[in-house]
Amino acid sequence: MLKDIYKKPTVVADNHRDGKPELSIILVDWSCRESIHALHYLNDQSVGRDRYEIVWIEYYGRRLTDIETAVNNARETGKPPVVDRWLTLNMPDDTVYHRHLMYNAGIVAAGGEVVAFCDSDVICGVDFVQGILEAFSKDRDIVVHLDKVCSIERRFYPFNYPSTDDIKNAGVNWENGITTGLNDKEIPKHSYFSFISPQKDGIDYYWLFQLTLYGAYAAAGDNGLIALRAILYMATVLMVFGFIFRGRLRNNDNTSAYLTAVLVLCMLVLVVRDMVLRPHMFNYLYIVIFLYILEYRPRMVVILPLLALPWCNMHGIEYPVLILLTLSYVIERYVDRFRNKTAFTAQDRVRVVALIASICAIYLTPDPVRLIGLPFQPIQYASTYIGELRTLTLTDILSFNVSPRIINHLTVNNLAIATVLLCVVTGIARRELRISHLLLFGGAVILLTKGSRFITEFVLLSLPILVNHMPLSPGGMERALKRPVSVILIIVLMSMPFVFLKTFKGILTGYPYNPTYNPRGITRFLNTMDAGGRVMSEVTVGGYLIWQLGITTVMAKPTYSGRIRQKVMSIFG
Repeated sequence: MLKDIYKKPTVVADNHRDGKPELSIILVDWSCRESIHALHYLNDQSVGRDRYEIVWIEYYGRRLTDIETAVNNARETGKPPVVDRWLTLNMPDDTVYHRHLMYNAGIVAAGGEVVAFCDSDVICGVDFVQGILEAFSKDRDIVVHLDKVCSIERRFYPFNYPSTDDIKNAGVNWENGITTGLNDKEIPKHSYFSFISPQKDGIDYYWLFQLTLYGAYAAAGDNGLIALRAILYMATVLMVFGFIFRGRLRNNDNTSAYLTAVLVLCMLVLVVRDMVLRPHMFNYLYIVIFLYILEYRPRMVVILPLLALPWCNMHGIEYPVLILLTLSYVIERYVDRFRNKTAFTAQDRVRVVALIASICAIYLTPDPVRLIGLPFQPIQYASTYIGELRTLTLTDILSFNVSPRIINHLTVNNLAIATVLLCVVTGIARRELRISHLLLFGGAVILLTKGSRFITEFVLLSLPILVNHMPLSPGGMERALKRPVSVILIIVLMSMPFVFLKTFKGILTGYPYNPTYNPRGITRFLNTMDAGGRVMSEVTVGGYLIWQLGITTVMAKPTYSGRIRQKVMSIFG
């Protein structure tokens, strides 16, 4: 197995120089770069090119044509090579890239006395190399931290090779000649991404989810967490199945083929987000339970406040979805009474009161006043580094990638979006859309504009439309799906989940969890050190560090005698 994964790296280019460079600059890439502007900046420095070397490390096997062209041009013109050493590690395409492997390879490949690691899209000034060399000339026993300046200025694109002064002046984290991260020496009560504006004070809006995880882990260790994830996913899928097929299983009009397709799409959309045990898994289950009761069991509406209470404490930031669900049906009931000019019955009043009481569950959380405004914090900066908060573009929605070997999860999401939109158009054309369904769809669209992470909420909130407004009438469905077509469709639908799961081959390797993402080497090293210090971490691996380093109490910036001082902040649950 190891022989299959760890192939021998390929040295694509190697510049043999006479002397030893003072500095080696390692640029890491994982088949994500479409521009080599970093080489432009690094080859335009105030010090001689003989004093430093540039090493490009590619995690997979991709060779950028632009680098090859630049290397050949430099050779033909007699100029110094744009890269001194260029390696591809040839890791399998279905594995997740790991920076530490590239760092280790860079150290081995480096010939300089000092090694600097940079992303391969770095932009630097002409005194970049000189600054590093001067710092080490004063003290060799140091580590130099390079803090980046972030900008979201669109005037730099298409890329026009701006100067560092241009970028700093437009930097969202540049203040008084220094990055705000280096200038901020206060206790980190806010998100450690210092350029978020306004700063976010920490609030634990998913304490009940944490308690649930603790209970599962205390009861059965890793297997308890695996079981909890499986139970939540299966419970949600079963509720979706019940919602879609309630009263329709014995239909003989071939609508079951369409409904099965909807079920499969929902399953695949869910599995993408449910791969990771996070509080949103409870959101999906609660959404379908609420919809099922509101659509099929109106007499059970009185229990919704009891369900809303744990929901708001499982993932309180999702409370706008709870409000959308309840108000959509309250408004519909009022509009229907107004149109029909009929009075509310005692039963109607009880149901409306129960729905309003469900909304009030938000006030039965640890910090309701601060929680109310939390979902509406601006995320324009956060969306630049958190992929799931990135706004979907028309190109994203119209992108499809299907092959016999793999079905991209973006393709599945887009198929679901297209199906929902087709059903909405059908409902509008037939003038059959209920007010509650239209309100749910409108709210789902607004959610979808807030980031790609809300695709699952979009699909689940659109379930009433998907089920009640099929693009073809039962008669048309029967004509379109003759037996051969129906059989082929069923076979395709049955095979889709298995093909789709191959997309996550790299993630699903390893038991009880995939260690690829985790900084195992760092924790092993720190646990052998009898020293104090600080651990600065990104939020993704923060929990792993706390677990492996034996820190039992999570505080803003706790100090332990002879232990690690830890700074791990959670931005979103």
